[in-house]
Amino acid sequence: MVEPKIVLVTGASSGIGQAAARLLAERGHQVIVTARRRELLDSLRETLPGASVDVVVMDITNPVSVHNAKVEVDEITNGYGVDVLVNNAGFVQAGPIEEVSDTELHAQFETNIFGLLRVIRTWLPAMRARRGGRIVNVSSVAGRIAVPCLGIYDSTKFCLEGLSDSLRLELKAYDIDVVLVEPGAIRTELSEHEQRSLALKNTPESAYRAHLEAVMKWQQTNHSRAPGPEVAARAIARATEARRPKARYVAPPRYAVLIGLRMLLPTAWSDAIIRRVVGIGDLHVS
Repeated sequence: MVEPKIVLVTGASSGIGQAAARLLAERGHQVIVTARRRELLDSLRETLPGASVDVVVMDITNPVSVHNAKVEVDEITNGYGVDVLVNNAGFVQAGPIEEVSDTELHAQFETNIFGLLRVIRTWLPAMRARRGGRIVNVSSVAGRIAVPCLGIYDSTKFCLEGLSDSLRLELKAYDIDVVLVEPGAIRTELSEHEQRSLALKNTPESAYRAHLEAVMKWQQTNHSRAPGPEVAARAIARATEARRPKARYVAPPRYAVLIGLRMLLPTAWSDAIIRRVVGIGDLHVS
């Protein structure tokens, strides 16, 4: 029997966040779903009759919005807060590092890192005060294996891995778990946005057009074969419910083999493999 928990899920209006919120609610948890658009959250709640689902609008990039969400969550939980915080909100900014603008760079880190930290630091004090809780950060295989033309996104996920490892060490004394969920290729709206982001950078003026076209082709094939968000949702549920959670859950698990190889092989070897896999192994620009 699963012990019901109060779980807050960010970015719950679509994709992995929505699938995770649905699964957790179906498994008997009290789920608080958050995102910027209330109508999408209301639509999710309507598909879960009888489940304990509360809707809170929150833009994690806006400090006032996060504060207001905290007040609303305290009202819902009678000041208790949450048992589990699932940080899922994020997006992909694609493109060669040289050609990503400052505005795009700042927006990527504002959502994927600064917004996530804002949420953690808002709900963490209550967990620490009662000496218990769990933070589940949705990272990515891209936080362990970087690929060309996705370096800005990859860097936020590498950053999240380091932040989570440090936070896990800091919070052990307070009996607060910090868990990473690392999805591989998952078929969601995020993957569609990734394709659009790559296409926008693929202009005749780009010095990396050959790279972009190769990566776009690879990504289209990769995501067309990818499983749906339910795979990642099940990993989030395991991270939420495990009595002694692992530090990392890879979804689908087969990606753990790739991560292991990346860590074991000499960098020159793994670089050559990645270049070959994404289609730029023979690329030489004159």
